[in-house]
Amino acid sequence: MKKLIYLSVILLALVLPGNVSAQGIEQGVIEGQVVNETEGGGSVADLDVALIALVDGEAREILTDITDGEGKFRFTDISVAETYLVRVCYMQIDYYYPIEFSADETEKSIEVPVCDTTTSDQSIRAYFLKVILHAEDGYFSVTEVIWLLNDGDKTYIGSEETSFGEIQGTLVFTLPEGATDFEVLEESVGDYFLIDNTTVTNTLIFPPGEKEIIFSYNLDTPSSGDLVIELFTDYPTDALHVMVQGEDIEVASTRLNPADPIMMDTGEQFIHFVGDSLSRGDTVDIRLSSLAGDTNSTPIILGAIAAVVIIGFGTYYLMRKRAQASSPTK
Repeated sequence: MKKLIYLSVILLALVLPGNVSAQGIEQGVIEGQVVNETEGGGSVADLDVALIALVDGEAREILTDITDGEGKFRFTDISVAETYLVRVCYMQIDYYYPIEFSADETEKSIEVPVCDTTTSDQSIRAYFLKVILHAEDGYFSVTEVIWLLNDGDKTYIGSEETSFGEIQGTLVFTLPEGATDFEVLEESVGDYFLIDNTTVTNTLIFPPGEKEIIFSYNLDTPSSGDLVIELFTDYPTDALHVMVQGEDIEVASTRLNPADPIMMDTGEQFIHFVGDSLSRGDTVDIRLSSLAGDTNSTPIILGAIAAVVIIGFGTYYLMRKRAQASSPTK
């Protein structure tokens, strides 16, 4: 009987290492440190950290740890063949850091940035806002593309002013009077709420960095054929561009200046008006007259949005380069 037990132990010792070797899956280590990027911010000790494996499109929490006094944590004996997320909970907000081991790599060392929270939106501004208008049959379609920047060192979580009943909003946007059929990208629908006919709120927190917002709505064309649109700048706006497409349309504004027309690859031409250094709460008027309908605008609007993305990020890149050039080096 003893011989049978000993034989079983020997076979088990031989078989287990053999399976691991046959699978060829090495074990790895993830070492990390949580860093608070808020000046004078709170402690990063004793924070909950979780390692989440992304397998076959599903997220599964496999290991947990608690940071030490310096915010450090460590996960060992993990497969290097999987993709992971490290989740850190700080001030009731989850921060995620993606991890993927490269070939022949078994150790990862990461820093997970976190920030204190704030209910003030004074560090938020729109560094680029584009409004694309297109005359349709009986109405006007409008798409707004907004690049926002939180250039502070705290995560904005909303305030009492952005709370609407059970909905805790963060960013708030004002639509023109008469706006209908508000829409956002399908994957973002759950993040937006239409509070009333002219107020929309986004419910996602806004950490330091950039955020892109895209939404659309319609405005009915008056029987006179003339339409006055009043755009409201909810945040300080560095640059506002208005693009208008349609036949026989005249555009005027007391706050914006005419600029060179924009020609799309489709051959469509947009009337172009620009303004800069707009303050929070400013109202910008756009006067459209002699509106003529055009029922085939979807490809044009999509092309215009693509052009806006290129222009917007190009503008912000130049702004960042100039800022870096003027910053002192350590």
